[in-house]
Amino acid sequence: MIITDAKKLRKARTQLFIDGEAAVQVSSRLFEESRYKIGAEITDGELQELLEASERFLAREKALWLLSLRDYPKRELCEKLRREYQPEAAEAVCDALEDAGIISDENYAGRRALALIEKRGFSKKRAAWELMKKGISRELAQEAVDRVEYDPAEAAAHLILKKYPGALNDEAVFRRATAFLARRGYSPREIRAAFEKLNDL
Repeated sequence: MIITDAKKLRKARTQLFIDGEAAVQVSSRLFEESRYKIGAEITDGELQELLEASERFLAREKALWLLSLRDYPKRELCEKLRREYQPEAAEAVCDALEDAGIISDENYAGRRALALIEKRGFSKKRAAWELMKKGISRELAQEAVDRVEYDPAEAAAHLILKKYPGALNDEAVFRRATAFLARRGYSPREIRAAFEKLNDL
């Protein structure tokens, strides 16, 4: 087989033409740096190797770009990559990034747990559930939330003062505040304790 043409496309890809017909799309950069040029011979096996290497290269570039925008746990990052690249390439990239310490479910869980509890006002139970939704194991999620020091009654009381300051004097506002705290994952006991704390102020 002969590479008869190579046309650059969008998203850093190049369309290769084999024996005059469109064959596969590969990474432009990887193709330019490879030993293959227009007019060169290429076997089926070599073409498959080039395609697989290209998928891994493009998936890694996309992964690094995604990680430059925000933090990701391994499963969520892999799911995003699989929407655009072959599953094998996505898994290989995620494994390599994990081995290199670029992604870490433990580090992600610790940072995210702190943000969910301190900034979003979630209970530890709700924060752990949110972490598991992202692909963090139950054990790792629980360890992460357990490391965050906070008093649930005090945290809930702070939310009431911030969002429902009239909850102690208005029954309708009280019910809305209670429902809001329940959605944040606070138990009935923790909600009662929060209102008791406010009554004592």
